[in-house]
Amino acid sequence: MHLARFDTEKRFGSILIPAGEYVVEDAHAGEFLFHEACRVQAPDNLGTPFVPTRDWNGRSLLIVRSGGFGDLLCLTPLFRELKRRWPALRLHAACFEHFHGILQGNPDLDRIVPYPVPTRDWKTYDAHLWLENAVEKHPLARTLHIVDLFAHIAAVPLASGETVYWVAPDEAEKALAARPRTGRRRAGIQVAASVPSRSYPPALLNQVVGELLRRGWEVLLFGKPGQSSCPPPHPHLADLTDCHPRLSFRESAALLATCDVCLAPDSVFCHLAGSLGLPAVGLFGPFPAGLRVARAASIRTLTGHCPISPCFHHQRGVAFPEVGPCRQSGQCDALASLAPLAVADLVEEAARNASPILIPEPDRPAFDIPARSG
Repeated sequence: MHLARFDTEKRFGSILIPAGEYVVEDAHAGEFLFHEACRVQAPDNLGTPFVPTRDWNGRSLLIVRSGGFGDLLCLTPLFRELKRRWPALRLHAACFEHFHGILQGNPDLDRIVPYPVPTRDWKTYDAHLWLENAVEKHPLARTLHIVDLFAHIAAVPLASGETVYWVAPDEAEKALAARPRTGRRRAGIQVAASVPSRSYPPALLNQVVGELLRRGWEVLLFGKPGQSSCPPPHPHLADLTDCHPRLSFRESAALLATCDVCLAPDSVFCHLAGSLGLPAVGLFGPFPAGLRVARAASIRTLTGHCPISPCFHHQRGVAFPEVGPCRQSGQCDALASLAPLAVADLVEEAARNASPILIPEPDRPAFDIPARSG
């Protein structure tokens, strides 16, 4: 943890940081220094630690995890447990604004705070729970499910480890209005993870898409602009990665909830499907599936293998592990070992007993997509 002082407003990609002093994670401080954007110093202390044996009713706690979408979603059981134990706890979570959508509507959070956190705001909290690098560097990250890892660091055992995502009624209605259901079954596919090491090779994914279309499916492709490898046009294929206007995260999530099944790598849409109770197929290679989705009953998994899998590779400026075949092939060879026909077969099997989508009553503030059997 470091303090970063910006004398003037700075922009890093989509992140705009006003002038001021902020509490930041070490790697972010190094990146800011590299771009000569600020002055960095070590703080006199690391904040006030969270001690679960105290009574936290009437007190404030800031939980910091700058991203990403899936990691923040896996924090929701901890949020729920903290509020169950201390209903009057003022609970705030800090993350980059780009990720706020995954936590919006969560009834256990009193506020979502933009990261990096201004020092003046940091000092107003009674305690801080710093979760930066928890998944990347904690010694138990290779043996504990990510939900349990966060709870272990907080020293707060969970009554329930289920993650939850809330879709507002108007979001669900707009999603169905934008993409009305047809007579075909609908598959939502995340085309790539945030890093190449967790992404299914595009050429193989296109084969899966083609096979599902041949079998009578409607397919929606989700992802960031430029991620799709442009499969051949088809009347029942909608590539939403480059649509205009661009879909927000919450719009994409609401559309995913209209699907009968989700196919995704080890990334946000896989975990989101589990939170919605949506039948899903998750594709794994670098990380064991059990450490990510063992608590999500609706997710089935396929795990690929290569000489060094699972490699537990977290991209820190290097796309693939330095040792192993993937740096030469330019893809995750473990994921590349998964046959497209086997993927398409499991997608159909996962969706076989899917229940219909239910629209919430207009007066309900939020709702959970009901879990499907199978």
